[in-house]
Amino acid sequence: LNFMNLLHSWLGNYAAAILALTTIIKLGLWPIQNRANRSMRQMAALSPKMQELREKHKDDPTRMNQEVMKLYKSYGINPVGGCLPMLIQIPIFFGLYKMLSQAVELRNAKFLWVRDLSQPDTVAHLSLPGWSIPINIIPLCMAATQIWLMAMTPKTGDATQRRVMMFTPLIFLFICYNFAAALALYYTAQNLFSILQFWQNKRQPMPTLEKVAPAGKRKR
Repeated sequence: LNFMNLLHSWLGNYAAAILALTTIIKLGLWPIQNRANRSMRQMAALSPKMQELREKHKDDPTRMNQEVMKLYKSYGINPVGGCLPMLIQIPIFFGLYKMLSQAVELRNAKFLWVRDLSQPDTVAHLSLPGWSIPINIIPLCMAATQIWLMAMTPKTGDATQRRVMMFTPLIFLFICYNFAAALALYYTAQNLFSILQFWQNKRQPMPTLEKVAPAGKRKR
């Protein structure tokens, strides 16, 4: 909150301060996310070999998991490498959620069509029999950018896991739809930065898969 207020004192607008804060956080996490993206691309390149193992040991899940872990190890790939930035961002997200949802400074702070960043950015209501559904633009943009981001993410894991993950944007949309516009603005901006980073990473050559020598056979 203190840092956001400092940025506001320089920029004169709380929406601009939130966007600047998001930029600083993403730039700080950029190198870690680069390594995670490389790990995910390596795992995507390894997918055909993993699919062969799943088909070969489909009747023995324990053996299949053992062989998959051996495959990761033989190519020097950390299967949780792509999850590290997410683990780091979870406390940041909850910290920002608590701050942005409670900051009195955001009351009546305006941004484009948003009249109050501490409230949902409702622009109209969709009237149905017995229902009145608010139309909140920024959460819809948040869900759209998250779907875009997932479409760019290298495909890893089995088909069932990928289908389950496709519901993630809808879950976030349901949870965040009536949250403060400031929180949805932060998350949308974060997604846009992630899309930019994935686009930049995808322009780089595909990582080559090379088996690593066992520990006892490595040159000293």
